[in-house]
Amino acid sequence: MRKLWLVAVAGLALSTSAAFAADLGQPLYKAPPPPPPPPSWTGFYIGVNGGWGFNRDTGELFCEAANGVCRDAPIGSIVKPQGGLAGGQIGYNWQSGNIIVYGIEADIQWADIKDTASVFSGPALVDTYTASNKLDWFGTVRGRLGLTPWGNSALIYVTGGLIYGQEKVAASLTNPGVTFVDSDSTTRTGGTVGVGLEYLFTPEITGKIEGLWYDMGSEDLFLTPTQTSHFHFEGAIVRAGLNWKMNWFGGGGPGPYEGQ
Repeated sequence: MRKLWLVAVAGLALSTSAAFAADLGQPLYKAPPPPPPPPSWTGFYIGVNGGWGFNRDTGELFCEAANGVCRDAPIGSIVKPQGGLAGGQIGYNWQSGNIIVYGIEADIQWADIKDTASVFSGPALVDTYTASNKLDWFGTVRGRLGLTPWGNSALIYVTGGLIYGQEKVAASLTNPGVTFVDSDSTTRTGGTVGVGLEYLFTPEITGKIEGLWYDMGSEDLFLTPTQTSHFHFEGAIVRAGLNWKMNWFGGGGPGPYEGQ
């Protein structure tokens, strides 16, 4: 029994010595693992937005009489359309290296950008000229090119492309005893350019603010043989939005480390 006890003690001592010797070969402090790389901007996204829009002052009344004589003198812009907008967008980004991001985005918007105004005109100011303009809805298809100068979380970008939308206009000129009226509703196209800032809150959620200037041309309404009402479809929109990055087809995975 005494021999068995001595053998057990010797075995325990040998195993303890081996474990201690092995520990001597290991560092006493392990450095923490490096932080994970920031997420990439690459990938599909879909989102919602809302904001405010403005059309330039419009609705001028022009005299086109050959002799330059009209009952109502030319009248400047009296209509100042503005109002809210809301809609959604879908797009795709590609990230090149750790600085450049480029992509394409399409959106569709409900809009209530409108105004109606009237002024007295004509001899003794007994005539009335009225004009109205409303943008009911619009959409854009734009390219985007941006930089991530403060790490990978914030993207500043420029954007530009096609805009299309439904513009409604109407005008009337009332002389004593008679009223001349014209109106139209058209789906128009034009160009748009702008700038924006987008922030990556999580690998899947981003928020943005964006400003766009647009131009969809102009139109004349004919009230009398000598007088026309002229409308410009130019303006600006400012909106904020949230995007959900879907990360399909491998998009949205780890990107380059910041600072490399």
